[in-house]
Amino acid sequence: MAILKIFKAAVLNCSYLFKDGTQAAFLSGKYQTSDPKQIEELTAEIVNVGISNSKHPMLYIDESEQEIDSNAPTPMELIRAQAMKDAIAQLVASGQYTPSKDSTSTQNPFASSVANTLTIAEGAAGSDSSGANLAPTSVTGASLMSASASAALASLSAKG
Repeated sequence: MAILKIFKAAVLNCSYLFKDGTQAAFLSGKYQTSDPKQIEELTAEIVNVGISNSKHPMLYIDESEQEIDSNAPTPMELIRAQAMKDAIAQLVASGQYTPSKDSTSTQNPFASSVANTLTIAEGAAGSDSSGANLAPTSVTGASLMSASASAALASLSAKG
């Protein structure tokens, strides 16, 4: 668990260059760090000893949001976890998914296997074959080819 110090800027997206040349990128008006040197320099830049106001015109420390736990889940992670839980519950209720005895709450029924170009092509074509996508060796049923293409295919078939 890392506690990060939060510094804010009046400008939503800006940068501050430290004395050692590294950059603090303020995104959405916030910069978070656990580096003691950076915390010391930014604090010295913002707070003037004996004066409660920031001496920097754009940077400040928000009294209501001074630190954050880096391991705490973000709001998006909480929404994603709830959506996954709801989707699994819906699949179980419809009978499309039966969790195994050793399954955990982190098991993902949607991730059945790793896809590669062959499995994606087979799925897109509606094929259940595991072989490579090869050209057909014969034409069956009503042909959509022109007469000249049919004649060319017939002559190639006769030679081979």
